[in-house]
Amino acid sequence: MLSLVDANNEGRSSDFFIVNTSYFKMRNIQLGYTLGASTLKSIRVQKLRLYVMGDNLFWFNSKKFESRDPELANIGLIPIPRSVTFGLNVTFK
Repeated sequence: MLSLVDANNEGRSSDFFIVNTSYFKMRNIQLGYTLGASTLKSIRVQKLRLYVMGDNLFWFNSKKFESRDPELANIGLIPIPRSVTFGLNVTFK
């Protein structure tokens, strides 16, 4: 039976679909160490820098949030690539 009367208060708002989407994400980080000229004098190198760099390493989010990545909630099935890069910068005399 069709009625215009809302006897059950069916128009009320609900928080059923509201989910805590706060997160902390380590998008990229680089750690390096530079050796000075005094250490490298014997091999004729002015400066030597070793480094490691990571992209999309990890994130923390609410356990109720079911997406793979909080920044790409609507894509869902596409994995976010994670990469680690090692490097060496050398400055010769």
